[in-house]
Amino acid sequence: LSLTGFWMWQHGQRRARLIEDIPTSRIATAPQGYVELFGQAAALPDTPLVTGLSGTPCLWYRWEIARRESGPHSRDLITALMGSLFYWPEESESSQYCFGIDDGSGTAVLFPHGAEVISTRRQVWHEGDARYTEERIMPGDPLYVLGDFSTHDPARASFDLMNELSAQISIWRADQPALLRRFDTNRNGVLDAEEWEEMHREALRSARQKEAAHHAQPVVHRILLPEHGRQYLLSSRAPDQLAGHYRFWRGLGLGFFLGGGILAIWMSSHLLLG
Repeated sequence: LSLTGFWMWQHGQRRARLIEDIPTSRIATAPQGYVELFGQAAALPDTPLVTGLSGTPCLWYRWEIARRESGPHSRDLITALMGSLFYWPEESESSQYCFGIDDGSGTAVLFPHGAEVISTRRQVWHEGDARYTEERIMPGDPLYVLGDFSTHDPARASFDLMNELSAQISIWRADQPALLRRFDTNRNGVLDAEEWEEMHREALRSARQKEAAHHAQPVVHRILLPEHGRQYLLSSRAPDQLAGHYRFWRGLGLGFFLGGGILAIWMSSHLLLG
């Protein structure tokens, strides 16, 4: 009891302090690295919604199937009693598909792998001895994020124009019949000096078009699992509510820790004196 309480206390303490100490950033101006964001859950373009056990389209889900273990297979009376009173997890799954967060200044892509996700949407239903539980994040839900933020800006990424030019010429020269059909204007079966120059000009135009398309790509903001063991949190609760959630677990854990310690001291003294 004391060890469990100590873990709950430390768990709640670390997360509550992170939420309280790290300032909230805006996606458009957020620094690269570990940040806190708060906005709304959003679907990404050309990315379909996902569905869990209930079949409800959503951005993220986590489901669990639990059963009561009672009947002839129970080993003894205690096992049968415990199995009939409690549901025991049998199978579970969490969505790993990415979705977005929009705070009004921009949109960032969230990769939920490795995150601790706390959702306010929870549905429970029963079928026989089975209990089905599903949590979801829906489009438009409030969304709090604490994770590793990075920005990919194609306009700042280098583009090797000469390498692209050389690659384009190599592709054309690999197909000589097509090359002659396109650039052998006098149809003598070979490319003369003027025709070679025209081929180079056309290859340069193609390379510059690809360069322009490269730099025209939109800026992409991403949030991933932080390195070095730092916490990765996603929650559909507001920051103050989430901090209160962890403060509650911190206080409960401290109570278990102290209660377990007092009980251990009392039992030890009772055994020694007895």
